[in-house]
Amino acid sequence: MQRSLDELTPVIRNRFPKLVLEEPVRLEDPYNGQEIRGLCEQLLDQHPGDEWLLNATGGTKLMYAPVMDLFMRRDLPIVYVETPNRRMVQVRKDWSSLRLPFEGAIDLETYSALHGATVANRPPVTRQELALLRALQALDWRVWSSVTLFRDGVLLHEYDVVGIAGYQLAVFECKRLSRDGGGTVADVRRRQHSDVREDLLKLFQVRQQFGGPFGRSYWCLSGNYRLSAEELQRIEDFGVCLILGREIQAIRSAPARFDLPCGRAETRPRDAQHTEKEAGSP
Repeated sequence: MQRSLDELTPVIRNRFPKLVLEEPVRLEDPYNGQEIRGLCEQLLDQHPGDEWLLNATGGTKLMYAPVMDLFMRRDLPIVYVETPNRRMVQVRKDWSSLRLPFEGAIDLETYSALHGATVANRPPVTRQELALLRALQALDWRVWSSVTLFRDGVLLHEYDVVGIAGYQLAVFECKRLSRDGGGTVADVRRRQHSDVREDLLKLFQVRQQFGGPFGRSYWCLSGNYRLSAEELQRIEDFGVCLILGREIQAIRSAPARFDLPCGRAETRPRDAQHTEKEAGSP
């Protein structure tokens, strides 16, 4: 968490230069609910004229439970970030909730900076990459092709396409493999096995290092290459979604088939929609 805070701080200062960051409040024991509540009460009492909002998304249960109780008793706002559905949930005193869809989306440069990396990108190289790029754009994703990630000037990874829907990242590696090729059949097979392992390891590593809990990895395979049972098992073990050949064209019409959300979020909270409908608004 300290590393995450260290990487978050310069991003906040760069994106929001007028925002003043206070020094973090240190906890002796993150599982001592009494200590946590006491520290929060002290902060609220020291700054009674400030606007307060509790983000109850992270931390241990014994961190957010006593603080939520304190904020409810003082009628202060509480939110929970529901990233998979690209929205925040505002929790009220009676435990009812108001869903607030994300109004924006993060860009790749900022996303990378939050993980201590820098990024560069170029236009798509192959038709497969271009088709994938257009399919994701049709879903209102923010997309980048031929993406290179660096940390401290050292090359980390290269990916064919990277897309972001809201605040969730997905990486795509495109590969065309054929059973034909130069050399003996055994040499061709060894080379192809090596290419497959390299691609899958890259996709596994990006989820571990940059994907976060909601990151996704996709391998778009075309050609007449037949995956072995071992390779199919590795794809499953690494949590990689396989997209074969012309299935790229199905991304536009059936994104849920590949667990790809539409980038467009609801424009109004559900509560507001129900209220207007009941009032007879068009």
